[in-house]
Amino acid sequence: MKNRVQIIVFFSMVVLGWVSCTDPTEVIPQPTTATRIMLINASPDIGAIDFYLNGEKINASPLAFRDNTAYLNVARSGTFTAEAKQGSRTLFSQTIFLQPGRSHSLFLTGAVADTSLFYVATLDNIDTPALNKAKLRFINLSPNSPTFNVINSDSTALFNNAAYRTASNFLELDAQTYSLRVLASNNRLLWLNLPTYNFENGRIYTLFVSNLVDTASRTGLRADTIIAQY
Repeated sequence: MKNRVQIIVFFSMVVLGWVSCTDPTEVIPQPTTATRIMLINASPDIGAIDFYLNGEKINASPLAFRDNTAYLNVARSGTFTAEAKQGSRTLFSQTIFLQPGRSHSLFLTGAVADTSLFYVATLDNIDTPALNKAKLRFINLSPNSPTFNVINSDSTALFNNAAYRTASNFLELDAQTYSLRVLASNNRLLWLNLPTYNFENGRIYTLFVSNLVDTASRTGLRADTIIAQY
């Protein structure tokens, strides 16, 4: 399931995106008090996988690289063995903890080739933003990338020093159009010039970067935006 806007951007490319407008009559889904989890496959070489919690498959169909689910209800909270599987073969397993009545994200990152697979698990504050606001967070899931900053076209910094496997808190920002750039934190060199986003009133977004990169040419980095769905 792909509940996201896919972006494939190389340093040498200029990519233009459509800006959409929110229908004022649209009803934005609201979170409940259930324990929930969103699953994201951010491993560049693992292939399509299924996620299991304590032996129970929880996604409807296999997730390819950069695919995600909506927030899925989980019957209980507590400690789980989270497995990434292809058929009956377990490719990775790690213990995670889900808090009762809260929403979580589980990103599988790292690579099979160098046995660096790893779960980045986040506790998500997806309360509805204030009027005329949206929420955005940034996560670096590129195993061999530098630390990144994310800035707007007016050079306003939204996120700073995002190292691999780190996730920011959700930032509340004005619901409007943004033109974002991803820069290396140490030398401010441009890695990605992202398409124009229209962050809509009441929506909650996750922007993450992934893939193995060529640091000399600053190519290979991928960026995706997930819109929270319940």
